[in-house]
Amino acid sequence: MNDKPLQRRLLLGAASVAGASLVASSARALPRGSSSDFARATRILQPYGIGIAGHDDGPFDVISTTVRSLPGTAYTQAVKNGQTDVLSVRTAVFGENSSFEHFHDVKGEPIPCIKTTIEKALATHEVFNEGAIIPCVRVSSEMLEGAHVGEVVFDHLHEINDGDIVPCVRTTIHDHALASHELFDEGAIDPCFRVSSEMLEGARIGKIDCVHLHENDSGEIIPCVRTTIHDHSLATHELYDDGALEPCFRVSSEMLKGARIGTVECVHFHATEKGVIAPCVRMTIHDHSLATHEIFDAARDGATSVEVVTEMLEGARIGAVDILVSDPNAPLTLRVGEHTYVLVDGALVEKR
Repeated sequence: MNDKPLQRRLLLGAASVAGASLVASSARALPRGSSSDFARATRILQPYGIGIAGHDDGPFDVISTTVRSLPGTAYTQAVKNGQTDVLSVRTAVFGENSSFEHFHDVKGEPIPCIKTTIEKALATHEVFNEGAIIPCVRVSSEMLEGAHVGEVVFDHLHEINDGDIVPCVRTTIHDHALASHELFDEGAIDPCFRVSSEMLEGARIGKIDCVHLHENDSGEIIPCVRTTIHDHSLATHELYDDGALEPCFRVSSEMLKGARIGTVECVHFHATEKGVIAPCVRMTIHDHSLATHEIFDAARDGATSVEVVTEMLEGARIGAVDILVSDPNAPLTLRVGEHTYVLVDGALVEKR
């Protein structure tokens, strides 16, 4: 069977087979004796794993080819435009690899518009724009055992000034457990914006993390802004300074049923002399009824030094206001209306 490989390749190319059904464009039924022709062609091509059949039972004639692929043999099919003879569809099968390409006739040249390729355990689907050789959209999917799908990546691609093809948008599904959406700026290899979402059982969404990224002076990609929704119950918004790993500012908000907001907490952080990230200012709104403003002193192991507590009444009115000073010897000036008070030996004295 393999003693004439050149003749075999020519025969397979002439047969134009790819394990698919071929539609014969015809305004009449298949000619008399076509069944015998198909049977004879099948006997000739049977050593190569190919069978041919046809019928005219429907509104058009159908010619079908069946391939039982042989090791070391590539099966290809080319379909051309009947009027211009320009390639329209091309398919290929070789072992675990296969491909399908659809072309457009642009001034007599076959220009790709869609290509689907399976290479062992990876399937890719590509879409081409305006006759480009490089695709503008690519979807890649891992093919796992048992007909399972692994990681799925969707890329939108651009050609930049130097001719390189770079992604601008990428969406990835990681093993059905995490989805990420990334944006790339000016052909950068690393994204400048990323949204990650946990995918839980029952088509539910878990933690959602939104990060804006920058490249620092040493070339590291670091976050500057991050917004996180924790299991639909808590939302945090964080700001990072000078590429720090810990945020310098955080706003946390409780997310209650009925799209209502519960406690809101706003914290500004500093690094202490020991390198510990500690809060220096905290403002909290408790269930829309009480607001507290706290100032912390690192010299006192981060204890609260000053706390202002304010009642929040209906109609955006302010109720009672309490001021608490932890250090009785701290220099304190308090202004109430036109009166000014200073703290002297633990007592407030009006300043004249």
